[in-house]
Amino acid sequence: MVQRIQRDEINSLPDALTNDAFTVMFGSIPGESDTRRLTLQSQSVQEPEETNETITTMLAGFQKRQSGTNTNQGTFQVTFLETVDMAVLSRIRTWKQFCRGTTTGSSVGYSQDYTRTAELTVFDTSGAVSKTVTIYKCFPSNIDSITYDSANSAQAVVVTVTFTYDYAVFGEATTL
Repeated sequence: MVQRIQRDEINSLPDALTNDAFTVMFGSIPGESDTRRLTLQSQSVQEPEETNETITTMLAGFQKRQSGTNTNQGTFQVTFLETVDMAVLSRIRTWKQFCRGTTTGSSVGYSQDYTRTAELTVFDTSGAVSKTVTIYKCFPSNIDSITYDSANSAQAVVVTVTFTYDYAVFGEATTL
C-alpha cells in the first residue's frame, strides 16, 4: 500500500544543492599559461546537456521504444565578468585565433593542439565538492557581442563564450 510522505522523511533529506558555488578550470590554454583569471572571473556556467536518443519500432501494430545513442548538444556556455585590463577577452580571443586564425584561416595545428579539458566543480554549502563534470576536447567557438551603452546607468561588462566539446563525464554517475 502506498503511504503519504511524512515530515521526518522530508527532514532527513540533505541540504539543497545551490547554484552559486562552483569553479570552471581550463588548465593551460593556447597562448596563455595562466588561466586562473578565467576561473576567478566566471559568473555562470551551463552544465553540458546529455540525451539518450530513442529508437521506436512498430511490431504487430504496437510501438516499442528503447534507448538509442547517448548524444550531447556539443556546446556549453560560460559567462565571465570582464575587467578593465580585458583579461577574459584577450585570453579567449587568443585561444580562438589558435583554433582558426582570422587573417590566415588556418589553425596552429590539429584539434589536439588547441582543444582542452575543462573541469567544472560544484561545491556544497560547507565548501566540500558535491560533483565534478569533466568536459573533453573543448574550445571557444563563439563570443557573444558586447553592448556598450552610455544612455543607461553604468553596468559591469560580461562576456558570454560558447564552447564546443566532444563529450563530458559526470562525476556523480557510473560510466560504462
